[in-house]
Amino acid sequence: MWVIAFILGWYIMKRIYTKEKVKLEYLDPMFIYVVLSTMLGARLGHVLFYQSELIKQDFFSIFLPFSFKDGIEFTGFQGLASHGAA
Repeated sequence: MWVIAFILGWYIMKRIYTKEKVKLEYLDPMFIYVVLSTMLGARLGHVLFYQSELIKQDFFSIFLPFSFKDGIEFTGFQGLASHGAA
């Protein structure tokens, strides 16, 4: 779902840039910032709304794919709220 949204967003922005006569070389860096910001915002939104205990218990597991609660354990990346980046 996210991939479709990002692809459509890129095409829409390309059309806007072309229509407004903005250099297309600015599109790709902006797109990278948008993707990273959306993912970061979605993760923070998920943590704030659904796993707020992580802030006190295991702060670094918010951003890293490891849990440091009882030793180091690989947990993977999980928990992205689709409304977190809104």
